[in-house]
Amino acid sequence: KGINGDLYVVVNILPHSKFKRQGNDLGMVLDLNLYEAWCGCKKMIECIDGTKINVTIPELSENGKVLRVPNKGMPVESYGYGDLYLQAHYETPKKLSNKQKELLKQFYTE
Repeated sequence: KGINGDLYVVVNILPHSKFKRQGNDLGMVLDLNLYEAWCGCKKMIECIDGTKINVTIPELSENGKVLRVPNKGMPVESYGYGDLYLQAHYETPKKLSNKQKELLKQFYTE
């Protein structure tokens, strides 16, 4: 038998490479290309528990737009799960080919 006393446990949570925790919710950057963001699409997303879900990206999604996926966050002790928030992210191209320039010209002059 030892002496009665206090036990202190220190838990360090390491950052995840893909998800950022916000309470019971999770945040994630969703990389898109311009076509996917502007025309809309379906994207397969891997959740933190390893399951995969299809997420619909609405047409004309702005850079930084946040989409909510209910019940795909962290488990909540007394009920269900938190939510997953996907932040749309895309970059403007650094170079355009002559064909791309011509297509853009047609698009904006029609």
